[in-house]
Amino acid sequence: MIYQKPNAFCHSRESGNPVNNIFPTWIPAFAGMTQRPNAEHQICSSYYMIQIIPSILVSSEEQFLEQIQAIKPVCSFVQIDIADGIFCSGKTWIDPDAVKEKMDIDFELHMMVANPLEEIERWNNIGRMKRIIFHYESVADIASAVEDMQSYGRDVCVCLNPDTPIHVLEPVIGHIESVQFMSVYPGKQGQSFLLSTLDKIREFHAQYPHIPISDDGAVNTDTIHQLIEAGATRLGPGSAIWQHGDPAENYKFLVALMEEHEKYFK
Repeated sequence: MIYQKPNAFCHSRESGNPVNNIFPTWIPAFAGMTQRPNAEHQICSSYYMIQIIPSILVSSEEQFLEQIQAIKPVCSFVQIDIADGIFCSGKTWIDPDAVKEKMDIDFELHMMVANPLEEIERWNNIGRMKRIIFHYESVADIASAVEDMQSYGRDVCVCLNPDTPIHVLEPVIGHIESVQFMSVYPGKQGQSFLLSTLDKIREFHAQYPHIPISDDGAVNTDTIHQLIEAGATRLGPGSAIWQHGDPAENYKFLVALMEEHEKYFK
């Protein structure tokens, strides 16, 4: 059994204080698919971990290296966003060989691509990759795709575009590590936050309180508390980190903002 340990900037919803609990990542299931633990199987399941995971969406290797160097002194886990220009309008720099050679912190891979099952093959030998995120809209059979992604031995997260209802995840609930909601349309940073995302997060969290919820898009000082209050546990700021000022200081400010308002962790 593999265990995932929260990083230094995880906090308990109950106390607001850092915790060092570990949660089971996989338990056996039938039909070849890995079963996610439900609330009664989780260790210290009364805790909900809040994480800020900076989103890296870049157009060049130089920009990628600049952002990694800027954030790694204060953050040990990031999200790498890749877009192929087919699944969504934007296109990013994509070079798994360069990432493998130069990446020295752990990351999750968010694939905004038309063929994620093909793309993940190019990333599989990168040990720093801990979580796979792919879009429901990019596959023909979600249950089969989740099972295929699980074969790579990483946590599997399914992402929903803004217009996709949450009921489409019913076939794989219990078989995914987490879910991610897009609060902007995928492909570029700096978009306006879609308020309808909050209702989707509340609805999903009410139905499946044991499943971590990520949000990607327009995560900033204006939206962070709304997202946490709705039930999001992993927040992926992009422009709020990179657009102005020192990325490390921006990251620390968002963390401090969460700590300052403990009511959002209760």
